[in-house]
Amino acid sequence: MSAEYQLYLATIIEPLQALQMVSQGFELEWVDEPNGPCLFGSGMLVGSNHGIEFKSIIEEEFGFVPNITIWFRLNWDADFEKADRITIRVTIELLRQSSQDAVLLNGDSTVLQRLGGKLLLNDAFNPWITDLLPEVTLPYEICNLPSL
Repeated sequence: MSAEYQLYLATIIEPLQALQMVSQGFELEWVDEPNGPCLFGSGMLVGSNHGIEFKSIIEEEFGFVPNITIWFRLNWDADFEKADRITIRVTIELLRQSSQDAVLLNGDSTVLQRLGGKLLLNDAFNPWITDLLPEVTLPYEICNLPSL
């Protein structure tokens, strides 16, 4: 069993560049996987690709075309609280450095989105209620966001 998040980004950077941008300071180490280099830490893998398979869905639902996808795969033995914190911190750092529009999904649920420069956090995502909110260091609003 594993949990997975997908961050779809409209950006000019390449997938490997995105991982390089967040490879320091997030308790993640480089590992070689069959599909290419990834980052590993706290029972989770962080990888990247061009995410071609879901471009049309993201465009239809959110109004932008993602260039890359960053995926966060949490293993069954992961420290879920720590892995969620790393997921949000990495996402915010990528938004700060490289992205115009973006959406972070957990399955079909929208965790956050940035469209037209406005960052919105989904009030239905329970970890916001606990202690992840301090990890969001960009201006944001909390509201109800639809799921896919």
